[in-house]
Amino acid sequence: MACSELEAFATATESLDNRILRSPRLGRARFWWNAIPHSTFVKNQGVTRTTFNMKPSEPQDDPDAWDPIVLDPTSGQPTPACEADYSDIDVGFLRRTYGPKRRDLRGPVLCKRDFTFQHDIEAFLDGYVDEMGRYITRVWEFTLRADYMYFGDVFVDYQKYYGPNAFATLPIPTMELTQEMLDDVASDLIDVGAGLPDGKGYVMEGDEGPMFTLYIDKRESANILVNNTARREDARFAAMGKGVDSEMSLWKAVGDNRVIGNFRHRVTDIAPRANNVGGVLTVVQPFKNVADITNNGEQLTGAYKAARFQASVVVVPAAMTAEIVAPTDWKFPTMANYMGDLQFKIGGNLICDPAVYDPLGERGRHFATIEYAPRPDRPYVAKTLWTKRCAATTRTVVQCPAYT
Repeated sequence: MACSELEAFATATESLDNRILRSPRLGRARFWWNAIPHSTFVKNQGVTRTTFNMKPSEPQDDPDAWDPIVLDPTSGQPTPACEADYSDIDVGFLRRTYGPKRRDLRGPVLCKRDFTFQHDIEAFLDGYVDEMGRYITRVWEFTLRADYMYFGDVFVDYQKYYGPNAFATLPIPTMELTQEMLDDVASDLIDVGAGLPDGKGYVMEGDEGPMFTLYIDKRESANILVNNTARREDARFAAMGKGVDSEMSLWKAVGDNRVIGNFRHRVTDIAPRANNVGGVLTVVQPFKNVADITNNGEQLTGAYKAARFQASVVVVPAAMTAEIVAPTDWKFPTMANYMGDLQFKIGGNLICDPAVYDPLGERGRHFATIEYAPRPDRPYVAKTLWTKRCAATTRTVVQCPAYT
């Protein structure tokens, strides 16, 4: 029901522990929020905005386009003289449109009369409010990641598919992720001008040229080293005789970060995954609903853990900007309220649908709104690789066994 009250509290009918244990959080906190730049959406000009990017103008490598200067043997005048043969310099721009979107969220109904006899009620309530804040943070992470991947290009089995929304028509991957695939993507990034350091640490200058940040599953990161004999040998020779000062970034444990080639791996345990459903890649949701989490503590769904395909994402902040919609000042709250800031409202006539009689204002509920516009700046620098996930017993082979 729309006004069912929260009953997930312990009742003090026995000796209960005052400690309220919290579940661990998967993924890196606010990774995408920190990676993608933010600004404010322009108000009072409709809901469709347009970006303009100048196309790079470069000449053709054509030695024959040059006119040799010679002297006329009779007149002694140079040729060509005033009759110049001009070459046109072509210029142009790219036009992209975008607009805002919104998501409204709310917490459970709380009734203060129910709190009188509940165990350690303040700790429970503080924990619930904190969990709702984390929930909203995760909503931001998922939407920013999805928009970034939507705008950019996608690689499958060494082939490049151009964005936006390249995912909709992708073929089913047949190979797992390899360093050679990543080398191809690094070359593509450099070719489109994404290799300049960004000053934020996501694109840097490394020993092998530009170094890009790779958002990658923790097991896939480890597999890159396992599947590349040359890299293992290079690392061994580099570490010889250096003792504790050796560069051992290649040998870090599963779940840690490592640097391989042109990529600094930022590992995650909630990378995008998908299955083959009727010949179409279909994304699998990672997290269980609260009601489905049992005492075994498993947060990830069985479908996510068994998913056959997985994405690795190259993070280049220049690809997009998150424009937060700021409210008009007239009797409205601050912009934070459109970034998912929790607001607590009291009164059954305000928080329940249909309204309930609550003359003393004993019912309350948290509400939040997210309203923003993903602005494509240089979406062609955003790159995603969709690859096959091999079974655990075949982790050291590039070609996965046949399965769908």
